[in-house]
Amino acid sequence: MIQDDDEPKLHPIWKQAVQDFLATDPQPDDVVTMEQLKEWFEMPSLTLETIGKRDPEKAVEDYKLRFLALRHQWQHELLRKHQIQFDEKERGGGWRVLAPDEVARFTRRQSDRELKKVLARQRERLAHTDLSELSQAQQRDHAETLVRCSWKLRAIKDVDKKKIELPELPKPLPRRKGDDEVRPS
Repeated sequence: MIQDDDEPKLHPIWKQAVQDFLATDPQPDDVVTMEQLKEWFEMPSLTLETIGKRDPEKAVEDYKLRFLALRHQWQHELLRKHQIQFDEKERGGGWRVLAPDEVARFTRRQSDRELKKVLARQRERLAHTDLSELSQAQQRDHAETLVRCSWKLRAIKDVDKKKIELPELPKPLPRRKGDDEVRPS
C-alpha cells in the first residue's frame, strides 16, 4: 500500500506492515510473499551498495535476523488482535492465510511433528552417551530418563488413537437489543 506523505506511518515498522496487510482485505488461501513483507518492512534487497564497508557475512546475518524479528511481531499481532493465522512456509517463499476451519488440523500436525523431533533428539543424545564414565547411580538416572522419553513418545502416539467424546456445544444466548452499542463504564 502506498501511503500519502501527509499520512503518518506507525512505529515500529511491523505495526505499519499489519495495517498495510489488512488493507489488502486478506482472505483464506491468500499468500503473502517474502518480497511483499520486505517491502512492508522497508527492507531493500541486500546489494554491495547497501552492505557498504561492513562485513558481508555479518550484514547478511543481521538482515535475516531483522526480517525474522519483524515477521514474528507481525504474525503475532495478526494472530492476537485479528485472528489471522498462517501456515509456516509456502513453497516459493510465502505464507498462506489459513481458513479458520484449517487451524486445528494444521496446529495439531505441526505440534505433533515438533514434539516428535524434540523427543527424537532427546533419545539420540541419550543413546550416544558414554556410559562407562557414569557411576551406577548416574547410569540408573540415565536409564530412567531414556524410559521416560520412550513413554512420552508412546503417549503421543496413543493419544492420537483415542476417540474423544465432547459434550454438545452450548447454544449461543440470544442477543439483546442494544448489545452492539458501547456502554459507558
